[in-house]
Amino acid sequence: MRCFRLLPVLFVLFAAAAWSQTTATDYIKRGNEYYGKGEYDRAIQDYTQAIRLNPSDPAGYYNRGNCFYGKKDYDTAIQDYTEAIRLKPSDPDAFLERGNSYDVKGQYDKAMRDYSESIRLNPDNAAAYRERAVAYRNHGDYDNAIEDDTRAIRLDPKSKSAYKNRADCYKSNNDYDRAILDYTDAIRLDPSFAKAYANRGVSYYNKQDYDHSIQDLTEALRLNTNTADSTETLVNRGNAYDDKGDRDHAIEDYTQAIRLDPNYGSAYMERGVVYKRLKQYDRAIQDFSEAIRIKPDSARAYLLRGRAKTEKGDTAAGDVDLAKAKQIDPDVK
Repeated sequence: MRCFRLLPVLFVLFAAAAWSQTTATDYIKRGNEYYGKGEYDRAIQDYTQAIRLNPSDPAGYYNRGNCFYGKKDYDTAIQDYTEAIRLKPSDPDAFLERGNSYDVKGQYDKAMRDYSESIRLNPDNAAAYRERAVAYRNHGDYDNAIEDDTRAIRLDPKSKSAYKNRADCYKSNNDYDRAILDYTDAIRLDPSFAKAYANRGVSYYNKQDYDHSIQDLTEALRLNTNTADSTETLVNRGNAYDDKGDRDHAIEDYTQAIRLDPNYGSAYMERGVVYKRLKQYDRAIQDFSEAIRIKPDSARAYLLRGRAKTEKGDTAAGDVDLAKAKQIDPDVK
């Protein structure tokens, strides 16, 4: 969850407007209290009243934008941040939060422009470097992301997110040793950081260090509160068990993943692979069929189901699936 700065209302030294300014201040203060409790709708009502009474103060727009962001109404948040920027173009935080909104919407170029402007206005803001790094990473520009995360760590050595994000980039670049070092620092800063354990576990897996992989993925599962993350982690741990030769535990993990999410295609695929390897062809075919149900254009699922049918002795049916696989993707292997 992002941490937002809430702006106090600006005081305008005009005696004739003193009463309305005080009232606007009260709305801002009460809105801030509602925002702190997560009561975004009430906060929005108060910020809107503050804007009505003092439309030239960027505080109401900025704070209301934070509420809309919290409600995942990113378009409206962008509108409010844009108005706050128009009223106070020197505010680095308004650019930062508008950049966050663009980033969530997948508009990475706009996000990076806003983060860059925020950095220009405040070169010592670690958060701006950290968020721009995320935008670079989402854009596939891992080298620039690593550079920005490094700057963020230099400015804020206790930023677990910067270490974790930089590690993600190293992992994407197949630099698993550096990734593991950064995930370890993230875990040192927050021993309950489930995602860092999960991703370090994947890095160990990619190094074929299955014991450490299983150890980390198990810890991630213990710490996880997110079902989607747990499902992915179970499949990853199943893969580690499978590659280690422990088929029973692998099947157990894939089955638990399916129990958590019956539409998680990868779990069916990987369990099907294990069943096929064990020559339990009916179960393998059933799993590959489920994977096809979830993703009808999966060339790999057709390929593996075709091979399972062929190995079972049903060559004609196998050939149909193999031809379908090649039709979807001529290069499937």
